[in-house]
Amino acid sequence: GGRIIFIEGMIMTRRKSAAMLLIVLLSASVSVALLQAPPVAADSQSERGSGNTSPLTFNLLSPENGATISDPEPTLEWGASPDAESGIDHYEIWIDDNNVDNVSGGTTSWTSGGLSDGSYSWYVMAVDRAGNETQSTSTFSFIQQGVFDVFDYGAVGDGSTLDTNAIQATIDDACAAGGGTVFLHDGVFYSRDITLGSNITFYIDETATLKGDGDNANYSYFTSSSPLVGRQQRAFIFADNEENIKIEGGGTIDGNGGNVGESGWKGTEATRPMLFWL
Repeated sequence: GGRIIFIEGMIMTRRKSAAMLLIVLLSASVSVALLQAPPVAADSQSERGSGNTSPLTFNLLSPENGATISDPEPTLEWGASPDAESGIDHYEIWIDDNNVDNVSGGTTSWTSGGLSDGSYSWYVMAVDRAGNETQSTSTFSFIQQGVFDVFDYGAVGDGSTLDTNAIQATIDDACAAGGGTVFLHDGVFYSRDITLGSNITFYIDETATLKGDGDNANYSYFTSSSPLVGRQQRAFIFADNEENIKIEGGGTIDGNGGNVGESGWKGTEATRPMLFWL
């Protein structure tokens, strides 16, 4: 109920609620005013969810525990952690006890930006919208082995310095080790012809471009062992009588040849080096 107050012949009825203040003045002339109460700040816990139950347990999937891999950008995968009460907000990826990255609650994989050779341990933490946390049921480990980074062999990757020798030295060392992954990343690598060997993964990351020399006079001739080829050839990337070669990574291979007749191309179609001979 409200109060009725007599003020000089006027009757004022006052009612107050949490949402608004209503004042009605009753007299010869009646006026009504509605004053909106200030908004109430949302409780942070209400915004995130009010669940008191931690996310359910979940397992790591790959790489398998104790695995030896040769992938400069390995993908870690795990099973989803159900949380029916408030939902998963995000997953935290921990490598060697460092929180290296977070992914959204609908994602159950993460790809590394590049790992050098060595041993690594990892686990994942599920965090729901109420802030509750659950760690994966186990911690996995893996060994990164057989990744050969061209920067370790003197590559510059500035797009103008000739990196042929550094790239070839990286390939040769990988071949001498019985195979491995030659890793190009974070740069534009200007090069002339390079030769791959057996059991080599030539990994050109999406952050990298392998750019050829635009002058065909700077490419070496080779003689193929194939009986179908009766003359010498030239190619930007060459391998002959080798096996188990892969070219991966999502990067760019730019032969830099242009079209015959363009001012940037020095040569004719007959003498143009091929992009690949594998």
